[in-house]
Amino acid sequence: MKSLFGRRPRRHVSRPTRTRRLLMESLENRFLLSAEPLVTLDVPQSAFIGSDDVVIRATFDNQGTSIGYGPFIDIVFPVNGADGDPEDPTETKDGISPISGATYLGQSVTTTELVFPNDEDGFGCVTHPYAVDEDGPLQVCGPAGDILVVVQLPFGSFTPDQPEVTIEIEAELHEFADLGVGLPFYARGGFQFGLDPLNNPSTDPTILTGGSEGSDFSTWGEDAEVIPTVMTMDKTYIGPENETATGPNFPRQYELTVNIAPRQTIENLRIIDGFDNNIVVTGITVTTTEHDDPTDIPAVPFGPEVFNFDNDQKLVAQIPEVTGTGADDVIVLIDFYVPEFDANVIDEETGERERIIPIEGDHGDDTAFTYNDARARGDWQPRDPRDRTDPPPTGNAIAEPVF
Repeated sequence: MKSLFGRRPRRHVSRPTRTRRLLMESLENRFLLSAEPLVTLDVPQSAFIGSDDVVIRATFDNQGTSIGYGPFIDIVFPVNGADGDPEDPTETKDGISPISGATYLGQSVTTTELVFPNDEDGFGCVTHPYAVDEDGPLQVCGPAGDILVVVQLPFGSFTPDQPEVTIEIEAELHEFADLGVGLPFYARGGFQFGLDPLNNPSTDPTILTGGSEGSDFSTWGEDAEVIPTVMTMDKTYIGPENETATGPNFPRQYELTVNIAPRQTIENLRIIDGFDNNIVVTGITVTTTEHDDPTDIPAVPFGPEVFNFDNDQKLVAQIPEVTGTGADDVIVLIDFYVPEFDANVIDEETGERERIIPIEGDHGDDTAFTYNDARARGDWQPRDPRDRTDPPPTGNAIAEPVF
């Protein structure tokens, strides 16, 4: 007999498996916000020893995708120069020093100058006036005596599409600077407050130029150098559009100008020119800021002659001694004309001298060129007692025109 209270066995029924499709939607484009301060230096390639008109320029830009707040520029000036001793503050520094605060469009902007101290072994650190992180103000370190210049730009913020900004600082190159020894500058940029205008460095620290976050400024990526020089030379053709016709009825001139650094003295200054073989020199006039009469001015007229500038340069004047003013210390005027025939080129077919400017059809071209190089060379004894030699150096002051 079956129990009235027995349980019927459970039947297992197979049911189909239910699936749910995953719904995926495209999201909006997301960009990582960043502000990237970039500074580019623009310094003169060379500057006169002892000059006080050296202009240092720095251009600031935001190359990121977001607004940066509190823009500033850091520039380190090489005050020590070649002979300054960071471990001995009594040693004369012969580099480049700032002599004015920074300007933007002719107007003064907030500028802070910080001299690196001698904390240890001629090296020291200063506290940056603006740059901070979650641990507090940042430091910049370098040789004792060099100067960190911090320029606060006159903008609360700087957008990525904002035009570049250039600031200028006037500087002085010491009269003891070493001839030809480059003086390096270093620079970087920053956003004091980072990506928002709040002073919250624990979550939004100062943003610095990429690669320049280190305290040692010599590791900063942007650098440029100024080379001290004692003499420069310019050469100008005085005539219509660098062209001339042939014959003595078309006189032309070259003007050679030698500029010597202020208060620097050049002895045995020789003005040299490398004439081409298709001009006739008819006169040479030399004027100087001194009363010493130039010597060794060649008799004129002469030419056409071949003067290979590397070997057989033509000495056009020699001045015993000139003390520089910084501009137009020696001026040489060379009068010349282009003759009709070249004295050094013979036509192989006719055996006659060739025309310098061919008649149309003679050679298929009615244009000819004359090339002319120049150089000034003299003896310069440095004013710095540490660099003077006995006997004095010879031929160490050299200048060539830059065309």
